[in-house]
Amino acid sequence: MALPTDHEIADGESISVGQHALKAYYAPGHIDDMICFAVVGGTDIIVGDTVFEGGPGNTRSPAAFQTTLRTLRDVVLPWPDDSICHAGHGPSFRLGDKRAAIEGFLARDHGDFFGDATWEMG
Repeated sequence: MALPTDHEIADGESISVGQHALKAYYAPGHIDDMICFAVVGGTDIIVGDTVFEGGPGNTRSPAAFQTTLRTLRDVVLPWPDDSICHAGHGPSFRLGDKRAAIEGFLARDHGDFFGDATWEMG
């Protein structure tokens, strides 16, 4: 059952939550309408199923996997190293601790792969 919405959240939009503001980042791949939320003025980013300590989120087609690669390159890697990524499940992690693994993953040819991936595969 879909719930009604007041409005759709746009990429880059700031949303007030209590005493904080969250900046939305459009991050498709795992699903088409995935959004990450960064605490404005802080280091915390709620990444959901966009990225995990051990790899990117699961994809259901080669096209979705290619979208995930673009999201990693264009959305996730520009965040500062001190960003603390809070995944939908599993441990939180510091982006700088995973940056080299993500960059190495992006540098490899994955062909028509889709599904569960790890940073080490390739």
